[in-house]
Amino acid sequence: METDKNFLMNNLVNEDNYVTPFQSISPDGTNYVLGVKSNGSVVAVPEVHFIRPKWHLPYKAIGYSKDENDFYYYQGRSAVIMNHYGYVKHWIQEENNIQNFRRFENKLGQNSYVYTVQVHDTPMPKGNAGYWLCELVVLDENFKEIDRQRMKASGRIRDDYPMENHDYVYIDDGHYMIPTAYPNTVDNIPNVNGSYKVFNNVIQEVKNNQVVFHWESIDYPELYELSHYLNDPTECPSTGEKYLDFAHINSMFIDERDLNLLVSFKHIGILKIDRKTGAIMWMIAKNRCDIKGIDEKMIPSMQHDARYNYDHSITLFDDSGSTTDNARVMRY
Repeated sequence: METDKNFLMNNLVNEDNYVTPFQSISPDGTNYVLGVKSNGSVVAVPEVHFIRPKWHLPYKAIGYSKDENDFYYYQGRSAVIMNHYGYVKHWIQEENNIQNFRRFENKLGQNSYVYTVQVHDTPMPKGNAGYWLCELVVLDENFKEIDRQRMKASGRIRDDYPMENHDYVYIDDGHYMIPTAYPNTVDNIPNVNGSYKVFNNVIQEVKNNQVVFHWESIDYPELYELSHYLNDPTECPSTGEKYLDFAHINSMFIDERDLNLLVSFKHIGILKIDRKTGAIMWMIAKNRCDIKGIDEKMIPSMQHDARYNYDHSITLFDDSGSTTDNARVMRY
């Protein structure tokens, strides 16, 4: 990780056109790149802030964003912070693919950077789940790693089993909610005899490496009957290799008013879950809706990214509306 002076000098731009860059050192020893705009004014940017990762494909920044906040993105095995001029400030590279790269503020008011990274030390069970097995990585404000987190031994889950990639909830450094899809054999599917293989969607709240909340989908047999996709248990008998993905967790969000959990299960609907007891408080689902005033046309199907907003409304991306089969954004 190093500053590429030639890259910076050749690519720094402003809102008028390219500056004519030259270097200068301030009294405190900071290196600056200076340039003159077409209107004659001068722009100065601390050179030390800009990094060009050696792996990054060559690119040229054309213009800049008037929003001076940084941009966060992940690309393959790398997570990157880029400033509003289009230059890399921080980056990290893993051995495997990265997802869900985000910035949070911890309880000390410092930045923490969090992402999930794919792991290959645990075989992924066969099925139509579309999960990655991964672990949560936390970096401090200097982009130094301070934590890696997987599932902890609790309920039916073995210790150090990988989480899955769709989502997580950062509460503070060392305090997270993480999900997984754990392979289990069950015999509690209503009105069906025999044992079958299913992905057990598990949510854990881990604080300082201790499990303080643990929830498993297979403890709620009614969810089998509410599933509307990949829900035929006879396709996944206990003697076979494939696992039934009747629920498919894909997002989690804490309601700041009561601290309970809003969860999207792609193959069922959105559920509010009591974070103390694990009870299902209500759901909006294709086969059941507990909220008055929501008609069939407002029911989501195959939805993603259910979350509360500043006004306590809920938004989600509805992949396939129940009555229209059209993708749409929903707000409740």
